[in-house]
Amino acid sequence: MNSADDLVQQVEFWFKRTGLADIEDSRGQFMKLIEEFGECAGAYTRDDREKFLDGAGDMLVVIIGILLQQKSSFEEALSIVLEIILKRKLVVVDGVAYKEADWTDQHREIWESRGESN
Repeated sequence: MNSADDLVQQVEFWFKRTGLADIEDSRGQFMKLIEEFGECAGAYTRDDREKFLDGAGDMLVVIIGILLQQKSSFEEALSIVLEIILKRKLVVVDGVAYKEADWTDQHREIWESRGESN
């Protein structure tokens, strides 16, 4: 099995080979991302694991391509977001994570009941 780095490099190579990497306007890829998201969500609701994984993979490919078009990288985006989310206070209610800026009184009560500080 290939490493995540190898897989990202293969996707970047594909985007460069097709010429998509040279397009600076990513609107087309954002539309593709929305399309793939819909397919992935549909597969999830139908409990179709194979099509769900295909859709999730398609979304990752498109995201890697958008980042490449914007002169960035998958690694850079993950590094930036991890630096933020690892410090973030989260409360999960019914499977949905809420960051502190979006908390209601209910979320604060849940946080405090966990005995969390900061």
